[in-house]
Amino acid sequence: MNYGKIFIKNYNNNLKIYCEEYIHNYKDQINSNKKFNRLFNDYENVLYDRLSELSSRKKSLKFFETSDSMLRVHKNDYIENITATIVENEIRLYFEKYQNQTDFLDFTDFLDGFAKYKAMYDMEEYIRVNKEQLEKLYEKNGPDNFFKIKKKSNELNRFEFDSKNDVKNKSNVLTDLSEKEKMIILHVLIHHYVDNTKRISSTIYFRVLSLCCSGLEDLDFYAANTNKTKYNYFSLGVNASKKRFKGDKKNMIDEIISKIKTLENIGKFIDALNRYKNTKI
Repeated sequence: MNYGKIFIKNYNNNLKIYCEEYIHNYKDQINSNKKFNRLFNDYENVLYDRLSELSSRKKSLKFFETSDSMLRVHKNDYIENITATIVENEIRLYFEKYQNQTDFLDFTDFLDGFAKYKAMYDMEEYIRVNKEQLEKLYEKNGPDNFFKIKKKSNELNRFEFDSKNDVKNKSNVLTDLSEKEKMIILHVLIHHYVDNTKRISSTIYFRVLSLCCSGLEDLDFYAANTNKTKYNYFSLGVNASKKRFKGDKKNMIDEIISKIKTLENIGKFIDALNRYKNTKI
């Protein structure tokens, strides 16, 4: 049985269903007199409840989060059929090793639950990160253009914004830092920005925090001290998998530096990034 292909098919089907349901919910409320922010928060609560329900089985949340981490950590370990291979080579062995700690009937039963959970979690994360853009799309054309799904052969489908509908106001954006890069910057700011010769200027702290504050939201309050990817990058930096980093740490930090090096008055923080780049942790 090709477990990897089964998981990919189930994930993609679930993702399509969940997105259609989300849009349908908004359409039902168009004449409800509720503003977008209220509708958004109401549906966020529904999604959290559904995610909680999907992970209510014995230790299933730990299995789901560990498997999701494996999909992220091992994506650079294989050449082709990446997700299917990770499911077969990494996740299946993990499940078989610890199956007695949960109440899943077998690996197929687990994959069915994991596909539903990951599809809903990925949709929720996409919605949360792009809330501002979704609100502008909603005000402009309604909810129909909330999701554009990029279909990939033998892989998990992914979200992408249609360039025609991308309403991000880039004129006031200083950098194009990703959410992951912002969490790594915050990690360095808190854990590695040390100068023993003199007091670090609060203006640099303020400027660096201003570059990264959009990477965090109120609801991230509940992600603290969990195995959420965002928290792991904040807490552990590049080594977010809690294992030895297998990628090129120097290239990752150099990419961050290239995005902020033209900004004035943060030279000492760029020095801290360079120091961090050359550490073993």
